[in-house]
Amino acid sequence: MDPKLITSSEGLCAEFLAELQAHAYGIRSYTAPQRSCTPDLRYHSVVGLLDSPSSITVTLSATAGYAVLDGRSQQRGTTGFESLTALLSELSPAFNAAMHRSLSARLLALCQREPRLDGDEDEDEGGCSEFRTSIFQVISDIPKTDFGKISSALDTAGNTLDYRRYGDTFFEVLVTGGIIAPGGIIKDDESLGKLPFSLFVLAQGATADEQVAGAKIWANLISKLTRRYKYLERTFAETSVHVLENIHRYSDEDNRMLATGLGTLVSEGFMPMDCFRVLQKDHLTKDGIALGFMTDVLRVYLRDNNAAQLNKALRSAKIRQLVDFFPVAKRDNDCFVRHFEAQDLPEIIELHNAYQATAMRDALVVELARAIRESQNAADDKLKNGDDDDAEEGDGDGDGEDSVDGIFEATNVKLAKAAQKAMRRNSWAEHDVVVLVWDALMASVDWPLRPDQIEARAVTQVQRFSMVLEAFTHSPKSEIALLKHVQMYCYSEPKLLKVFGRVVFELYNADVLSDSAILFWAAKGVRFEGKTEFLKQTEGLVKKLQALEAEGDDDSDEEEDDEDDE
Repeated sequence: MDPKLITSSEGLCAEFLAELQAHAYGIRSYTAPQRSCTPDLRYHSVVGLLDSPSSITVTLSATAGYAVLDGRSQQRGTTGFESLTALLSELSPAFNAAMHRSLSARLLALCQREPRLDGDEDEDEGGCSEFRTSIFQVISDIPKTDFGKISSALDTAGNTLDYRRYGDTFFEVLVTGGIIAPGGIIKDDESLGKLPFSLFVLAQGATADEQVAGAKIWANLISKLTRRYKYLERTFAETSVHVLENIHRYSDEDNRMLATGLGTLVSEGFMPMDCFRVLQKDHLTKDGIALGFMTDVLRVYLRDNNAAQLNKALRSAKIRQLVDFFPVAKRDNDCFVRHFEAQDLPEIIELHNAYQATAMRDALVVELARAIRESQNAADDKLKNGDDDDAEEGDGDGDGEDSVDGIFEATNVKLAKAAQKAMRRNSWAEHDVVVLVWDALMASVDWPLRPDQIEARAVTQVQRFSMVLEAFTHSPKSEIALLKHVQMYCYSEPKLLKVFGRVVFELYNADVLSDSAILFWAAKGVRFEGKTEFLKQTEGLVKKLQALEAEGDDDSDEEEDDEDDE
C-alpha cells in the first residue's frame, strides 16, 4: 500500500510494522515503530543492516514516504521512497543479495509445490496456525510430563492430521514451540503459548545435565515419530536448515537449547551433520554466532561419542574444517586453539591438529606427484624428438636415451629435496615420509587398461624413482614401514594384487630394501590383509635370502674356527 494514502496513525504504524516484518530476511534487527515528535504524521524504527555494525533510523511519513535520519540521506539521497524495499536496496548490498535469495527460494518452492485447486491458496494462509492448534488439541487431555502418552497420541494423530503437507511447520513447532514467521520471528500461540513438549520447553534447565536430559526426551519423541512416518525424517532434516539460517535472530538462550537439541539428534544418529554447513554463511560467522552455536553442538556430541566418531560424522557431512565457522579475521591456528582451550574441548584441538597434519601430508603427495608427471612428460617429449632426429639423421638414439635418464635422475634429486624440506618443516620421521613418496609414485602413474601391461608399468615406475625411495630408507624401521605400506597399497588396489612380489624384488635389487628387512617382514611383520597371497608371491625371494643368510653364518663359523686353531 502507498503510505501516502494512509491518513490514520494506527494504520501508518501497522503498515510500517508489517513492512519491517516482511523484510526481516534482509536486515539484522529492527525496533517496533514509534511515533516521532514532528508536526506531520511520522513513525520511526531503528534498523540494523546486515553489512554494517551500526544501525540506522528509518522513518515513515504519511506525506514523504520512507526516509533515513542518520546523515546518509544527504549523501545518498535516501529520502522520499515509496517502499521500504527501494530504500534498503539503495543502502545495503547485503539486503539485495538476501532479497534475491529469498525470491529464488520462493520460486523454487512454487515450482516444487503440488498443483492445487482454485481457493486452496487462501485456505493455506491460515493452515499453519490451524495445524499448530490441532497439535495442542491432540494433547489437551494428557499430562504435560506423560511423554509416553504424548508420543502415542501424536502417532495416532498422523491418521487425521496432514503431517506430509505441514511437515515443515510440524518440525518448527516441535523445536520452538511456535511457528517461525518470515524473518525468523518465532510466533507462539496467543492463548496457549509454547507447545509443552517442544525443545525450547524441555531443554530449559539450571544445569547442562538437565538441559541434555530434556533434549534427549525431545529427541526420543522425534525418533518415534520418524520411525512411524518415514517421510518426516527428510522433512525434518530440510527444515532444520531453515531454522539454523535464523539463529542470529534468536536469543542466546534459544540458541543454546537449539544447539543442545540438534546436537543430541546428531549424537544419537537420527540426522547427519549436513545441516550445519549453513552456519558457514558470512552473516552467521562474522559476529561469532555460528562459532558459539557449533561449539555447543560439539560439546553435546562429545558427551556420548569420541573424537574419531566426530571426525567421521564431519567428513560424511563434507565439513572439512571447523575453522570455517570462525569469523574470517580469526581463521588461524592460534585463534582456533585458544577458543577450544577456553571451552575445555581438547578433543577438538587434537582433531584439528590431526587434520592439519593430514592436509600437510596430502599436499606433499600432490607436489611430488606433479613433479613426477612433469618429468614423465618431458621424457616423452625427448623420446619423440629423438625418434624424429633418427628419422632425419639416421642416428642419435643413444643421445635420446641419455637425455631421458638425465631427466629422471634430476627428478629424483628434486623429489628428495622437496621431501626432506617437508620432513624438517613438519618434524616428520623418516618412516613417515617414505610412505608418502610411495603414494606420490603410484598417484602419478597412468595405468593401462590391459591387465598384462600393469606389472610392466609398476616395475618401470619403481626402477625410475628408486633413488628417492632409497634416500628415506636408512633405518630398518623405515624399510619395514615401506614394506607394510606397499603390502596394504597392493591389497587395496585390485589391479596391483598380483604385482606385489615383483615390486618387492625390484625394491630389493635397487637397494631400497635390505635382506634383513624382507626376512623380518616375512617372519613377523607381514600384515593380515592378503597375507597368504603375498607370502606366496615372495616365497622364492625369501628362500634365496634365507639361504644366503645361512651361508653367511657358516662362513662366519669357519672363520672363527680358523682363528681358534691359530
